[in-house]
Amino acid sequence: MKKIKVSIIVPIYNVAPFLEDCLNSLLNQDIQKDEYEIICVNDGSKDNSLDILNEYANKYSCVKVITQENMGVSGARNTGIKESKGEYIWFVDGDDWAKPNCISEILNLMYKENASQCVFLLDGGTLGYQEDFSFKIDSYSVINNRTSTPSACRWFFNRSIIINNNLTFKLGIKYGEDTLFVCQYSEYIKNTKTVIINSEKPYYYRQNQGSAMNQKNRESLIKGMNDMIEIAKEYKQYRLKNTDSDFKKEVEVREGAAIAGALFSAARIKGMNVKELLKDLKSEGLYPYKLQFWTLKEKVGAKGKLLNIIKLLFPLKWYYLMVCAIFKITKKQV
Repeated sequence: MKKIKVSIIVPIYNVAPFLEDCLNSLLNQDIQKDEYEIICVNDGSKDNSLDILNEYANKYSCVKVITQENMGVSGARNTGIKESKGEYIWFVDGDDWAKPNCISEILNLMYKENASQCVFLLDGGTLGYQEDFSFKIDSYSVINNRTSTPSACRWFFNRSIIINNNLTFKLGIKYGEDTLFVCQYSEYIKNTKTVIINSEKPYYYRQNQGSAMNQKNRESLIKGMNDMIEIAKEYKQYRLKNTDSDFKKEVEVREGAAIAGALFSAARIKGMNVKELLKDLKSEGLYPYKLQFWTLKEKVGAKGKLLNIIKLLFPLKWYYLMVCAIFKITKKQV
């Protein structure tokens, strides 16, 4: 039996309209089918996603289906990690798709460079580098490239590092779980070799309006606010226990970014007592945080740049309360 080189973990929840595109792209690879596995975790889907998965599993031996009660994307990914056998792990969302033959291209480059992991582009994204290269990194180097998307889907993770250090995605979180996982992973790869692929886009992200990240109703804003505060607390604990000064600085930056996101959500929630929120955050040692000037260089569209400008001065209480008042007057709250 051949060694499994890559475990592709696909969390599935009500993505039937896009699922065949995703699976077909993962099967449209020139790597041998017994050299990789596609672990599909059906996370309590209520549509016909499971029927589609079973059809593919019956046809292709590399497709494996696991069904569980709904635990969210973090729970589904954690289940996939437990079942994985590959040398590397790649997380692919069920409504996205991959470039043909990209797996062998990535693996060949990694084996050539003797790299422990690989970071690459998502469609429409940037890594902030000018060319492909490999290098040895300090742990903070992975997270200090703040102009790039923090998605876990742009990584070939080293499975042994994940397993040996019991790394998992935080349960119950819809917003920010990828950044936290990457931060945790990066602590354990100091002095290992990482391949950066900047010239190709192996992964294509679908702007699914029904996904968690595109929900803007009151319930999702409250969930997003609470998730980002919880993530910031995790960053704080992580920062306090770490002894690497450079790594601590970068974690602190991510901590501030999480609070900025939480505050923006709070500003859009009608009836939210933002003064009490700021008081609670201050008591937790999460506010005020350092100004996030790096966000002005973030590679985002015009709307994203505007949002970053609005959020820039949130650490100033008077400014944040003014923004909240403007949102209320202009009926931007829900």
